Amino acid sequence: SPFLGLLAQTQDVFTALPPRFHAAIVPEDIAGATAGPLGNVEWVEALTRPWTTDAGQAAFYRQMAQLTPEHTRPLAARLGHVRCPTRIGWGERDPWLPVTQAAELASYLPGDVPVKVFPGAGHLVPLEAPEALVDDFLASLGVASAAAACVF
Repeated sequence: SPFLGLLAQTQDVFTALPPRFHAAIVPEDIAGATAGPLGNVEWVEALTRPWTTDAGQAAFYRQMAQLTPEHTRPLAARLGHVRCPTRIGWGERDPWLPVTQAAELASYLPGDVPVKVFPGAGHLVPLEAPEALVDDFLASLGVASAAAACVF
């Protein structure tokens, strides 16, 4: 994204921002991960809180600056060595990582890796489509639905 490009060039400037300016950026960045409004202020606050400490501020920008091909390419190269069963879940409307990258990620992993696309969800599928995520997970275990799993 343009923000990540700017950040990669000026990480030290962002790390040195006064805390109140940084505290304004983080929730906006998190909100930019969703397909629509998250609707739960507590979730946004919980996701923001770790990044607004002194250590969190530096880590926030360091993590973003490392989202470059030279940092991620070595990780992608190791995906072919994954030995456990793997599933990929992806938000159909992910504004950060297009859904087309789900199939690309699956191609790096060994075997036939199922990809589940969650309609209407963005990058934060567990918060945007929790019921669909649980149902998909349970289906992968052979349970029909969350409601069926709760029957005693």
